[in-house]
Amino acid sequence: MSFSGTSAVAMSDFVYKNIDQIKIGENVLGFLLVQDYMNRRPLNISLAVYLSTRKDELIQWELSNGQILQLTCNQQVLGRANKSPALYWHTADVYAEGDTLESFYGYNPPNKGDYFVDVSIVKKSSLPKQTVYTLDTITKTYIVNSVAVRTTY
Repeated sequence: MSFSGTSAVAMSDFVYKNIDQIKIGENVLGFLLVQDYMNRRPLNISLAVYLSTRKDELIQWELSNGQILQLTCNQQVLGRANKSPALYWHTADVYAEGDTLESFYGYNPPNKGDYFVDVSIVKKSSLPKQTVYTLDTITKTYIVNSVAVRTTY
């Protein structure tokens, strides 16, 4: 349930910050797990309450929106795996090239519309062991390189 140090986490001010630079007590952008009547997934400010490091192997995804995400195989990500139409939490090792992930698209202040869209995994590869960072937040959800993730133990 971890990411490379250069993985960018969305902060509460909509600016991205590398996970290795986040401090406990900072506010990141979390989100609610349910959608509202307009199919929006409302955002929440979420306090960073835990951050640790260890060495682990990583999976690297090149995404259709140009982002590159490096994460451990047990990190949970919101998406559609195995060409399923159902949006669900899966660990990173389940996803394959062509599967889609829930990606933060933008914020619409007048309607408080916080939108997520699908992005595809264009290429999946393995990386050797390196230092990885585990972040936990009050909501257990946050956004890394535009992708919706959650913390589980």
